[in-house]
Amino acid sequence: MSAHPPSSRGLAHQSIHSRLAPGAEREGRTPVNRPPSKSFRCEVVSETVTIALRRRTTFGGKAQLFVRCSESDCQYVDVNEAPCPLTLDLFADEVRQREAPRLEGR
Repeated sequence: MSAHPPSSRGLAHQSIHSRLAPGAEREGRTPVNRPPSKSFRCEVVSETVTIALRRRTTFGGKAQLFVRCSESDCQYVDVNEAPCPLTLDLFADEVRQREAPRLEGR
């Protein structure tokens, strides 16, 4: 067994449906999809942060996808507008995977 934890880089490229809570199926629990996350070098805060694809819930409207940043002290956290460099393009593959079933149902 390796002394280093597995790289999260490989996880970012897996299907969102294939990453389940550790041991969920083995223990008979209902599998839960984990939102994709990635390391990202942010020049606004001059450090590497963790970013994740999330769905913003709204009352009575369609929930919109956005990119959440782990740097909660940043004034642009969860805004995804300039000068914040976070955009949905960083998760383009994941967004396409999420939208595909909806588009196929039309």
